[in-house]
Amino acid sequence: MQSRLLLSAVLAAGAMTAGAAEFYTTDNLGEVYGISDNGRYAAITDIEDQISYIWDSENPSEFTLLDGLFKRSEAYDVSNDGMVVGGVLDFDKWKPAYTDANGDWNILPLNANFSNIGYATNVSPDGMTIVGYMSDVNPADENKTNYPCKWTKNADGGWDLHSYNNITLPTHQGFFTTCFLQKDGKEIIGGYVFTNWGGVTNALLVDGELKIWNKMEWREGPWIYKGKYEGTDENGKQIWLDDPNDPRVNMYPEAYIDGFYEGNGGTEDMFAGGFFDCDWYGNFFGQRTQVRDVKEDGTGRLINGATIYSLKDEKFTDYNEESTDGRYSSFSTGVGTGYVFLPGDKVLVDGKTESMTEKWGFETSYTITAVMKHSENGKVLGGMTQEQNPASGEMQYRPFFLILDEPLVEISAVEKVEGEISKVGISAEPGMIRVFGASEVAVYDLNGRLVGNSAANTVAPGIYVVKADGVTRKVAVK
Repeated sequence: MQSRLLLSAVLAAGAMTAGAAEFYTTDNLGEVYGISDNGRYAAITDIEDQISYIWDSENPSEFTLLDGLFKRSEAYDVSNDGMVVGGVLDFDKWKPAYTDANGDWNILPLNANFSNIGYATNVSPDGMTIVGYMSDVNPADENKTNYPCKWTKNADGGWDLHSYNNITLPTHQGFFTTCFLQKDGKEIIGGYVFTNWGGVTNALLVDGELKIWNKMEWREGPWIYKGKYEGTDENGKQIWLDDPNDPRVNMYPEAYIDGFYEGNGGTEDMFAGGFFDCDWYGNFFGQRTQVRDVKEDGTGRLINGATIYSLKDEKFTDYNEESTDGRYSSFSTGVGTGYVFLPGDKVLVDGKTESMTEKWGFETSYTITAVMKHSENGKVLGGMTQEQNPASGEMQYRPFFLILDEPLVEISAVEKVEGEISKVGISAEPGMIRVFGASEVAVYDLNGRLVGNSAANTVAPGIYVVKADGVTRKVAVK
């Protein structure tokens, strides 16, 4: 059964004539978890009620409930032709699933050792590859955990399953996938893994090989309370000892990450890293935890902050307390490095914080939590708003969409075919042409006159030709 829910378009007076954005939200609860690369579709999930929807930008005031045979579902991504992937609750087990041409959920092939949890979290733009995670057993050590997996569409229209259960993970909780990129002949799955103790840290799976930037190890240590060491006497009774070398002292496993004794000081000493999203250029956005001033006994301090990992450069750019480019808690997503989204109504434009409502000229009475996903070129942005329920006092979340007049970046067909990772971005705004990621910029009017050569160029309405580090674009300014 399909039901239609009305969305309300909330626009500032004259917003369309100003050439900024259309803002859509709804009274129904849910969060935007996926937007197709072409910007037409979005996958929305109400986690609390365990129901999901598909949104179509060609009918932006409506979206469709996905139920069919499965009344409980979670949607996490959508392809360019509207195939949604996620999970369905089937006989008290969450199973990875996709929607067919009728919008009905179908369960994907399961691991032979599947127990009770599995989700499809991402799908390629052409709908031919799905990735996610589910329980499986490592054939080497028989350790059961949540492993990344991939489904590829075969010639018969079915799905072939490949589980990456041969990788070594720190704990049974495993690898949780959040983003997926196919580029330059490689397949990269991004997300986070649980650490030995229970924190989380950044992880990538590049063509099936696990990439973690932390060294995790187990050691043994005693339980110390008020200066005494916990032990067991010959009768099996708990005792407290003064001598740490007493053979009756009990030793317990301790988790160390980069030499730091994780969890020794409580939950504040837990790692909190992970990737939340990636863009076509090969940038992975999220947050990262790092160790500083670690000593032999495992004490030290952790620093946390937003991060961007560049697949091309194979390095992190961190925005923590040590950064000279600003300190931020996390990045939810980004379009190149010129538009990076922060929590709330904030976006970093060429490294400078701006208000989204002011930049794109829309109004809303809702409190914006974050932009979580975007189309490939950034023309369609999706996220969630928040407010406190007056009856329960709990926070509740609603989806929202921004449809911009102009995309944030232009990605040419040549770039797609050749697989080049160009960090040059060009955007046209009312009275302004912005260029980021370029060392040389030249903006010409249609008479061939140079009218600007900087990252931010103030111009009159009209058509312009922009040249930036070998990239040429024709843009219209309102």
